[in-house]
Amino acid sequence: HMGDTFDDYAKDISLTEMFQIDMTNLIQEYIKKEDMDSARRIVDGGLSLGDTWVKGNIIFYKHMLDAIASSQYEVLEEQLVDVLTKNPDMFPARVMYCEQLLQQSRLNEAEKCLDEMPQDSIQRLFMGAELANRRGDYEGEREILRKIYTSGAEGKGMMLQHIASSYLKEGKTGKAIESLELAITEDPDELSTYDILFNLYLNQGQKEKAIEVFRRFTSASPFNLDTMSIGINLYADSGRKDEAEQ
Repeated sequence: HMGDTFDDYAKDISLTEMFQIDMTNLIQEYIKKEDMDSARRIVDGGLSLGDTWVKGNIIFYKHMLDAIASSQYEVLEEQLVDVLTKNPDMFPARVMYCEQLLQQSRLNEAEKCLDEMPQDSIQRLFMGAELANRRGDYEGEREILRKIYTSGAEGKGMMLQHIASSYLKEGKTGKAIESLELAITEDPDELSTYDILFNLYLNQGQKEKAIEVFRRFTSASPFNLDTMSIGINLYADSGRKDEAEQ
């Protein structure tokens, strides 16, 4: 006995559905382990238990296994629609369907698809930012990205890179540089940020700023030979031969 909450839940779900939920979890584990044969056996067993709302979940994994077996690696749109018709709350299928609509620039349909997702889920927020970007609503995109940034999600450096990219699309180079400088402060181990900021300063003709970013990069990653070569050339071009030799 696990209390009234479990009892109330159990009243609304059949034993068959409980078995299918457990089988869905097993399927996911086997796919993670790349044991597709075992995953397929569980799928076949789950489908044989009957037509319930959970069956939509199992159908989704059947389509996924078929896609992997055919080297397609993507469930087809009509298959996703079939799954979501049976279970509109099947989150992986919803995410995949919304992503496909965005990739095809079917933006109004993508917006409706996103409306069916939990509004604060990270996947929904990321796709919401992409939707705003594709519509040219860069301030809306940044607002969503800031929400992810302040949520405590991992990858703060990458998030600030996306914000900087959004500013650059509007020609707001100063704001982009501010975001990248903050990215290095917040997430100094995200080495790609140094590269973006380094090249941005170079393109702006700010060699001294670029050299400063180069120094910070070599402190974070002292054995990167490609970057060392770039730095040597930059010092030489700036007339700083002693530092180039060092």
